[in-house]
Amino acid sequence: MTTFEIPNFIPLLLLVMVVVIVVVVVAATHNPHPPPPPQLSSSALSELDLRYARGEIDRDEYLRRRSDILG
Repeated sequence: MTTFEIPNFIPLLLLVMVVVIVVVVVAATHNPHPPPPPQLSSSALSELDLRYARGEIDRDEYLRRRSDILG
């Protein structure tokens, strides 16, 4: 029958604690979701849509500027 001696058990316990702490820190700092895009392009796109709807710009100009806004 094998018994754990206290001096041999402490390093194993410390190693397990370090691994758990590292896993928790990595999981807490890892962000799987990228930040949302800025709202500027949304308002710019809305303004572009309004200008196209009012007939201030033609279809080609609308598509070119829309492409520039969306990247």
